[in-house]
Amino acid sequence: MVLQDVGDTFILGRKRRLALHSKGVLITTAVLILAGAGIFLLFEYRAAYAVLTWPTRVLAAFFQSVTPRTAGFDTVLQSSLTNSSKMLTLLWMFIGGASGSTAGGIKVNTFSSSPCWPCAAPMSAAR
Repeated sequence: MVLQDVGDTFILGRKRRLALHSKGVLITTAVLILAGAGIFLLFEYRAAYAVLTWPTRVLAAFFQSVTPRTAGFDTVLQSSLTNSSKMLTLLWMFIGGASGSTAGGIKVNTFSSSPCWPCAAPMSAAR
């Protein structure tokens, strides 16, 4: 759905803007990948990534940030990760991928909309 929307908007020019769903998925995915890579790099800089060169550390951090939400591959042994990285991996696995994907988890759509839930409950109760 998101890929079709991106294709229709940017490649084929059929639409002016992306759908709200597509914007949410793309922004949340980008934030999760970038924030996760930075946090993994911070946690593992002197631990599991210590034997890697600087460019390899960055790539390993990005890979570690993406794969728990989708495939589950690894570049370093999961047993060599710090406890903080293991908890972040569990959180990323809990969040999972986007709706319509084969990734597990609660989906990025649900995760990105969860901050709105406390505001929405009183509004719906008032109706």
